[in-house]
Amino acid sequence: MKSLIFFIIFCSYLNAAWVMFNDGEDTYIYNNISGDIYIRHKKGGKNYEDIFVKMPSGVILNDNKQDLNKQDSTQDILLDRLQSIQNDTLNRALE
Repeated sequence: MKSLIFFIIFCSYLNAAWVMFNDGEDTYIYNNISGDIYIRHKKGGKNYEDIFVKMPSGVILNDNKQDLNKQDSTQDILLDRLQSIQNDTLNRALE
């Protein structure tokens, strides 16, 4: 009896590690323990013919790093300008 209870608890632990969710377009499977994410790859046939492919984690190409830094700096400049405009507008309204 104890071994049966242990087996049921062990099976429920294994099943609880996986979470399936949908964002409206794609279906994902996420492992709570390892952090692996799998995305459904549609083969164009029936739904049961689709497969799940593991998504790579943390992949950023070297060329994109420079573009990201440029985007961050331009966003910072724009944010500073917007904040100064907002402050000026508030000061005029309070006068």
